[in-house]
Amino acid sequence: MGFHPERKSVGKLGFGQYILHWFYAHIETKFILKLVDYLLSRQWLTSTPWGKRAMRYIAKASRDLPHGIIITTNAAERAVDYLERQAKGTQTGCFALGPCLCQLATCKWEEPLLKDIQFLYAKDIFLRLNLGYKIIPVDEVKRLLRRFHDLGYVHALEMCRQSGKWLFCICNCEPRICAPTRIFLLTGEMLWNGPEVCQSSADACIGEKSCGKCLERCIFDANSVNGGKVSVNPEKCMGCGLCISTCRGKARQMIKRHDYRHDEKVPADILLAQGS
Repeated sequence: MGFHPERKSVGKLGFGQYILHWFYAHIETKFILKLVDYLLSRQWLTSTPWGKRAMRYIAKASRDLPHGIIITTNAAERAVDYLERQAKGTQTGCFALGPCLCQLATCKWEEPLLKDIQFLYAKDIFLRLNLGYKIIPVDEVKRLLRRFHDLGYVHALEMCRQSGKWLFCICNCEPRICAPTRIFLLTGEMLWNGPEVCQSSADACIGEKSCGKCLERCIFDANSVNGGKVSVNPEKCMGCGLCISTCRGKARQMIKRHDYRHDEKVPADILLAQGS
């Protein structure tokens, strides 16, 4: 079963798509992620102007490889509920939990090791790869999403070919090992901002010295300090919501992003509650 964004439903998957993704899944950890990690570890590619331009070109040319929409934990839970409702009665278990593929490919380990959540047709593919994936219930998926949020990981709805029809997993990303996140931080490619954006209040902010947790939590460098107060740049905010739960002054909230551009991939009304 696959996701059909134009119908906002789950339905039959084409045989050709299944075979292509099956092939990609078999070479992802053995070749693609190893190559990406090698390129990102070359200082002449990551620290020089012409090297960065080359990496940006490579990232733009990799349009068929996984791209992710950044979402909050609440939005991730809504997506999980939606997928479970849509797939109910069509298959046994909608979600499979397995090892972080970036860690698996590079042998760079960071706890927790199991943080890759595959669903729908990709779940069946990855269960057959014998990489340690297992079926988990919806309640366990939500518990893990909240734990990953507490640990500072960013949720990304991943899809291949930049199409919602190829939506296949929830990655829980960090900037040290995660390939898509490292590519984005270098090139601005491979990740898209989600349907929510952080709104901050300078009056409510208790200041960098009294709190400053948002500066630590944001991996996208979307915050700046002015007169001891921390403010968020909505142009740089990707919409992960990590800074909200640790703001001691309760100076931040997530609001609907009015220029969300990916409804044709994952409609905002699936990810946002009524009235958001």
